[in-house]
Amino acid sequence: MVVLQSSWYYTRIQFITAIYKKCMRLSISHTSSSGYIVNLVANDVNRFEEAANFFLFLGIAPLMLVVIGNAAFVASFVTLLVIPVQLWVSKMFGVYRRACVEPRDARLKYISDMLNGIMMNIDGLRKNEVKNMMKASILRAINLAFYQTFSCFIELFAFGSYHLMGGTLTPSKVYTTIVLLQSLKWNMGLRFPMGLQFSIESLVSFQRIQKFLMLPEIETTSTNVTDESLDPSIVLQLQNASFNWPVSPLATPSETKKQDAKFQATEEEAQTSREILKNISLTLRKSQMAVVIGPVGSGKSSLLNAVLREMECHEGSLYTPRNLRIAYASQTPWILSGTIRENILFGSKLDIEKLRRVIYACALEKDIELFEYGLDSLVGERGASLSGGQKARLALARACYSDSDLLLLDDPLSAVDAKVGRHLYNEQGKVLVTHQLQYVIGADHVLLLENGEVTASGSYEAVMNTASSFSTVMKEFTERKDEEAEGDEDAPDVIKKAGKPKNVENGAATAKVETTEAIETQFVKEEAAKGTVALKVYRDYFRAGASWFSIGILLLAMAAGNILLIMTDWWVGQWAAQADQNAPKWGWAFLGFTIVTLFVVVGRSLMFFTICITSSWKLSQDIVQSVFGAEMRRMSSDLNRVDENLPWTLFDFVVATLTALSTIILACSLLPIVLIIIPPMGFIFYKIRQLYIITSRQVKREEAITPTIEGLSTVRAFRVQERFIETFIELQNKNTRIAILYISISRWLGLRSDVIGALFLTLVVFATVGVSRVSSLQLSGSNVGLILTYSLNLVGSLQWAFRQSTEVENLMTQLNVFWNTHGFRRSLERRSLFAGEIEFKNLSLRYPPSEKNVLKDISVKIPAGSTVGIVGRNLRFNLDPTSTHTDDELWSALSSVQLEKTVSSLPGKLDAFVSENGGNWSVGERQLICLARAILKKSRVFVMDEATSAVDLNTDSLIAKVLRDKGGVFYGATTLTIAHRLNTIIDYNYVMVLDQGELVEFGVPHELLQKDTGEEGQRVLSKMALDAYNERKN
Repeated sequence: MVVLQSSWYYTRIQFITAIYKKCMRLSISHTSSSGYIVNLVANDVNRFEEAANFFLFLGIAPLMLVVIGNAAFVASFVTLLVIPVQLWVSKMFGVYRRACVEPRDARLKYISDMLNGIMMNIDGLRKNEVKNMMKASILRAINLAFYQTFSCFIELFAFGSYHLMGGTLTPSKVYTTIVLLQSLKWNMGLRFPMGLQFSIESLVSFQRIQKFLMLPEIETTSTNVTDESLDPSIVLQLQNASFNWPVSPLATPSETKKQDAKFQATEEEAQTSREILKNISLTLRKSQMAVVIGPVGSGKSSLLNAVLREMECHEGSLYTPRNLRIAYASQTPWILSGTIRENILFGSKLDIEKLRRVIYACALEKDIELFEYGLDSLVGERGASLSGGQKARLALARACYSDSDLLLLDDPLSAVDAKVGRHLYNEQGKVLVTHQLQYVIGADHVLLLENGEVTASGSYEAVMNTASSFSTVMKEFTERKDEEAEGDEDAPDVIKKAGKPKNVENGAATAKVETTEAIETQFVKEEAAKGTVALKVYRDYFRAGASWFSIGILLLAMAAGNILLIMTDWWVGQWAAQADQNAPKWGWAFLGFTIVTLFVVVGRSLMFFTICITSSWKLSQDIVQSVFGAEMRRMSSDLNRVDENLPWTLFDFVVATLTALSTIILACSLLPIVLIIIPPMGFIFYKIRQLYIITSRQVKREEAITPTIEGLSTVRAFRVQERFIETFIELQNKNTRIAILYISISRWLGLRSDVIGALFLTLVVFATVGVSRVSSLQLSGSNVGLILTYSLNLVGSLQWAFRQSTEVENLMTQLNVFWNTHGFRRSLERRSLFAGEIEFKNLSLRYPPSEKNVLKDISVKIPAGSTVGIVGRNLRFNLDPTSTHTDDELWSALSSVQLEKTVSSLPGKLDAFVSENGGNWSVGERQLICLARAILKKSRVFVMDEATSAVDLNTDSLIAKVLRDKGGVFYGATTLTIAHRLNTIIDYNYVMVLDQGELVEFGVPHELLQKDTGEEGQRVLSKMALDAYNERKN
């Protein structure tokens, strides 16, 4: 068994690595369903491990029937009749398992959306998943109850048929047969059906993995053009090229849900009709720069994805040199869960001077100085400890450090201050997608995209001479830019003010020490849960699923079930010891005991699993409401263990413990002298268990690893797939070594629990013989047989209870981490916001586990109605998750954010498909959809965090008018706006200036202008107040 388990872990590496490698070769449209892929790695692959643990018993159990067939023909025949029932149960369990998988994938998809910033209503998906989990748990409960009463029915048929055929029962025959039937019970009643069950589940998982591995892969070669036919100075050439996104089989909604059929059709239409690029032509040479501009949703980001070959070229040609080095900075920055240094180097060799220049060019010096560990500061999952601008600058620094031949920038400067943006532009640029028109001037090529087609192209001067909306907007922008330049002449340069980057010159040694300290600090604070789990965790877990009265009934049923199981074996012993064995009362009473035992055991199993599933459902509800910033792993594999493993393991532990306690109580009641050996044996048991729990918990904590799929386009652009795969395999090997160590620890535990059980059995035997010889206490043959039979089974029960207790401890520790991390038991004090007033009193906030505050001692009061400036389903569901608004209201909100024309052109209109994270919509369109949703909510407090950073200036100005409209939905609402475009907040009531997390200034613009603080905020406020004054005067 140990060899089989160890071999499985080596096979597990192959499965997970194959999935990871496949992700590297798939289009981002195929990997957009991250919930599906995470579920494959976290849950489906582990099904094979469970099947491997019980696979051998599929052959051992039938072999035992052959071995004991002649001695107990009737019992064997009844056992054979049970096999079809077990097959049916396993088949139905597989059905419900498949039914759980689909809503679980969808739930993980929406949780992924939520973790990326959108709170969505996933209760329906979770309820559907829990519904199928409950059905599967009912089957599992019946299966377990049948196993526990299996020996009772076998004894009933075996002894009953033996008696009816004229045989005479004796205690020696009865308890010898019971011992043999107990062995058959373990193998035929438990391990064989579990082998069937897990084999069915592993087949379902295998089919899902096979479906994923059979997905079509992206092409990495040039299309229709050979290297020899082009000038070697050309780094990119598009000739009348047309592109579309490949349809992702993973994103297709379930065909079994008729109510989602319209979404399936809409998705296919959306994938084949939206964001298609048509007849694109561009020739880019070395050292040239092309700027791509256009309104929201025109296909600008898709053009870069097409260059990266994430899209399919179905017409024309796309050419890039074979050995071309490409660097890519996406519009939504992809940040590794590591240090700042690791994100910039991205596997490249460290060049201190080059790193200094890149940090200076990308305006990261001041940011790095703010972090405790400088370049070696951990940025957290998805860069959680960084602001939007810091993420953009970090991703841009990675691209600049690579020294690539072709640099693709997808509006990475949208969340960067204007002054910083101009500085970055002066350093390097090749292909830039942007809404910031200051970067267009001086470009070698300008492409104006509208609806996926090039409406104007050529040099800047040529495009400006066309009669297009762009030339008009550009002229207005140039005039505004000249005015801003006058105000910027005396402004301090934020780049010049920045000092040297911290730790850049300290070398690799210091970096390694500091990085190690930071990582250790993070993991110790986030995951540490040393010592035993408090009883309060167990209490809260059961209380979440049932009342105290129901828990009391469950405890009585659990105890009654074990008492009845012992009474059944005791009764058949008493029957064998009687002279009048032919009296009907013995047989009928035995039948009655067996039936009552069956009902009690089935009832307690159903009640136990129902309470556990209910607790798990309530746990997930609270997690969803407080999970922001959590890792996806916790919402997939960890929650799955709480859903499925915890009820099963906890029930197993309780039953095995009750069985062991029953055996000890039985032995002590019939043989009181055994009480002498119970305390020392219990002390040894406790010490061994404590040592195992500490060791196994530390080992299990190292198992958490999930593949990164969100940055595939960036990874492929830099051509670092092999390095990522090698790192992934190295981590998998480490994980496997730890898993095998865990198996060895389990064997260590099993050996010592076997010794304890065998020692107890030996002492019971010697005590029985000794008491019979030296005292007047005489035990009947049936009682001696009963004690020895249960003492013999104590070895198995004790070992199982021993092992399951540690598994329960580990799982409950994980549950405790859930509660502590996500505030399950935390009562949140909610205050009414109907008035819209906001007040901060000495507010300091930080990103855990860092000890450094990002906001420091903020005290400010914002009156109601004020405005403050701070320097996957369908569209209908995204706009109105609660389905409380009419279509007219939805269209009105879309019109307010300039999306009405775009949506009305879609095949599904309001029912147009929205993929995971809104991947089939541009970043600008996603911002406008979120803004429309906020408009529909009509809240008294409205917060915009760079809500229009990815839209063009024309759309931004139109939205600004909607926000300022005195008759509009935001009139009278308290509005907080974080913006880098200063014109967005020029006429706000109050302005808050923050610097390094501290409040520099707050108040009415005209009052702040009277202060002579010397801060940079003074210049900002002067410009804002002047523009606002002139606008109001006109």
